[in-house]
Amino acid sequence: MNPSSGTHTMHTWIIKPHDTIMFRDARPFEAGASARSMPMPWPSTLAGMIRSRFGRDRTGTFTLNTKTARAIAVRGPWVVELNEQGEVCQHYFPAPADAVMFKNKNVLTLRRLSPKELDSDVLSDLPEGLRPVGFDTDPGENPGKPTQGAALWSLEKYMAWMGTPESIQNIESIDKIGISSFNQIARVHVQIDPKTGTALEGHLFQTSMLETTRYKANEGYREFAFAMMVDDDKGQRVDDDGPDVMGGERRIVHVRESKKLEWKAPEVKGQIVRVVLLTPGIFEEGYKPSKIDGARVIAASVKRPQTISGWDLEKSQPKATRQMAPAGSVYWLEVEGDAQQWVNTHHLSSICDNEQDRRDGFGLIAVGQGGIR
Repeated sequence: MNPSSGTHTMHTWIIKPHDTIMFRDARPFEAGASARSMPMPWPSTLAGMIRSRFGRDRTGTFTLNTKTARAIAVRGPWVVELNEQGEVCQHYFPAPADAVMFKNKNVLTLRRLSPKELDSDVLSDLPEGLRPVGFDTDPGENPGKPTQGAALWSLEKYMAWMGTPESIQNIESIDKIGISSFNQIARVHVQIDPKTGTALEGHLFQTSMLETTRYKANEGYREFAFAMMVDDDKGQRVDDDGPDVMGGERRIVHVRESKKLEWKAPEVKGQIVRVVLLTPGIFEEGYKPSKIDGARVIAASVKRPQTISGWDLEKSQPKATRQMAPAGSVYWLEVEGDAQQWVNTHHLSSICDNEQDRRDGFGLIAVGQGGIR
């Protein structure tokens, strides 16, 4: 596996939904059924929209061939918050799976997971070479069951967790670390007979879409959008700023270029580093990458798999169903050679096994301290 950094300049693009928006999975949607949006779009959804946009000429005709369009590489998406001027004021990324939140007497505490050494008399069914994962410190008093934390963490908190996690172990409130998933807005629809202009018998269906605008008393409205980095050297870029359609039901969005994401690789000590999936990862082994240049996986904290499929427009057939390691999954790697150089090279790149999956935005990682004491 080679990092997906390449030599081209990556530009950051903002995709702002005009209203509610839907990102469907591969389940069928027909009369009498309901469609519920996923919390976040797959990277390939935004990659397809961006490639279609960059491939259109001034007449609206798509002129790129399939190979050239697929060569336009993306990284993301993630969530951004916009200020009153429409500029990005905050970035949000999926909560890391090695952070476990507890609540005791209205006090929120984050506890960190890290790899453990197996005692010589302990038997395990873990794959060869993998260590078990547990809390890095003795909790002392039983902390009880974990509580639900923020689904998306702010960039500042993410950087602290990847570098100096002890600095954010005690939290005043969940709002101080990030935001919850977007609200789902349910709507009931009916199919209209074009001949009579009346509703067709039994043709009711329901959609549940994401609402990216929030209102909170004393704070007013908060506007959110999706961001991604794009290698657009192979595109035509006729329309830099303007409307487009995306997702299920072809909802209207506004697309524009924005300032570059500023997230430098952290300084690390030792040969153990920790990587977090910022977007779902597709690997040959399912839950982890098969091989990573200059490093090997020694432990993993992976959530339940997600399934992706879809329709192949080029071949007019369903795409193969594949399982993914969800965003937020954490891997501990032992690096050979210069660990800091490895971190500088791989931070904000993809670790997917397949080159096209990397170009499609899957497997984007953030790299930080190993977290082993």
